[in-house]
Amino acid sequence: MAAQGIAVGLNKGHQVTRKEKVARPAQRKGRCSKRVRFVREIVREVAGLAPYEKRVSELLKVGKDKRALKLCKKKLGTHLRAKRKREEMSVLLRKTKKLEVAGDSCSLMCAEALRAAATIGKRQWDNEESLPAGPGDSFNPECS
Repeated sequence: MAAQGIAVGLNKGHQVTRKEKVARPAQRKGRCSKRVRFVREIVREVAGLAPYEKRVSELLKVGKDKRALKLCKKKLGTHLRAKRKREEMSVLLRKTKKLEVAGDSCSLMCAEALRAAATIGKRQWDNEESLPAGPGDSFNPECS
């Protein structure tokens, strides 16, 4: 109950205007900013998938969702993290399949670049001359 400006009773006290609560930095803990999300996407493209993630994607391709969840849980430690990882991998598979089915030349190059990024691993290229030549070498980042 708000104070009514009287000296006695349940609503006693001086009348004041309430201050707006300022959002503290701790309240946005765990949220991903645009920059961090962008950097993580670039790292995912360059570094590719971890070996266990490749196994999970293969299990998902053949329809063994429960086995994929068990593998993720063993590697990541908790059931919730495993469910998130399985969902992330299934979304990645759907994206690549959608790009391949589209039949668009730009989409096919993007799909090939995604597949190449998944197979390259953690190898870093010094300059553009040392990049492997192939169908995905004319990758257009604006098409995705």
